[in-house]
Amino acid sequence: MFESMKKNNLNPICFSFIFSLLSYFLFLLPANAFASSFSVGIYPPISKITQETQTTSTIPIYLQNYDADNPVDLNFQIRPFVPSNKFDGQAVIVPQTTTLNADYQNLLSHIKITDGDTQISKLILSPTQRKQVTLTIDIPKDFPQGDYYFSFIAKSDPFSLDDTNISSIIGGVASNVILTVGQLTQTEKPNGIIQNFSAPIFLLNGPVPISLLVENTAKNVFSPKGNVVIKNIYGQTVGALNLLPVNILSHSSRYVPDVNSDSETQIIWNEKILLGIYSARLTLALSDQGPVFQRTIYFLAAPIKLLLVLGLIIIVFITILTRVIKNLKENTI
Repeated sequence: MFESMKKNNLNPICFSFIFSLLSYFLFLLPANAFASSFSVGIYPPISKITQETQTTSTIPIYLQNYDADNPVDLNFQIRPFVPSNKFDGQAVIVPQTTTLNADYQNLLSHIKITDGDTQISKLILSPTQRKQVTLTIDIPKDFPQGDYYFSFIAKSDPFSLDDTNISSIIGGVASNVILTVGQLTQTEKPNGIIQNFSAPIFLLNGPVPISLLVENTAKNVFSPKGNVVIKNIYGQTVGALNLLPVNILSHSSRYVPDVNSDSETQIIWNEKILLGIYSARLTLALSDQGPVFQRTIYFLAAPIKLLLVLGLIIIVFITILTRVIKNLKENTI
């Protein structure tokens, strides 16, 4: 009877505790915990243009609100960017506290964001609305030749960008622009060096990660093309990896992956079972006009676990075979 009364008294206590807990989560949490997420897309993610002085170019930018229920307020800004020091191709916005040089200040003063014929600095996207805005770039007379890198940023919150990686802007999206001022002559070629081309010397199994770090020592961006051909100890081609033609900005370095790699910094040969000595030969052209680089590296692969299993199987087989032969001899005698 006492145990029955104890159980009956516990039920209201448990119910009160659960009700209080639900009330806390439903009513006491901040309202923004249930706010809708930022669902805006931008296209194109990157634009490359070459422009002479005393000319005007335009870049259409498309913004899409993917939220079916809520409009979004967007504020616009143009900010220079620099490549990430991780050499992964990510762009880092120049902090607002940084004093820009005179050339960048001059350039940014000649860039307008327009909606039709109207210059704008913000707009409201209705639910599911797709909207085009235009970047208009006027290059003044005697403007210094070279490369200039900047981002068109659309953000739902006030700007407080400080060393922000563009790919991780909270509540915002960006479209990067690589602008080359001045037409390169046909005799000029990109200049660069291969800082690193390497793979692990010894592997137990695949996949095989290969690192290729290229430095651009010239004043203009280039997009190298090439491949890595892998051969076994008999000279047979067992793998061919085409490189992704990434943009390597002026006076910067970047890792070059292959076209099928999930990594931004590595070439991946997705061969699982490896045995023996392999060579990986790189052929890399910085442009259609050259220069062309070639490098060869070697690595050794030995699947020790697989070899141990095979060795164990062989030992067991030999042991069984020896006993069978011994029994046959004894039965014959």
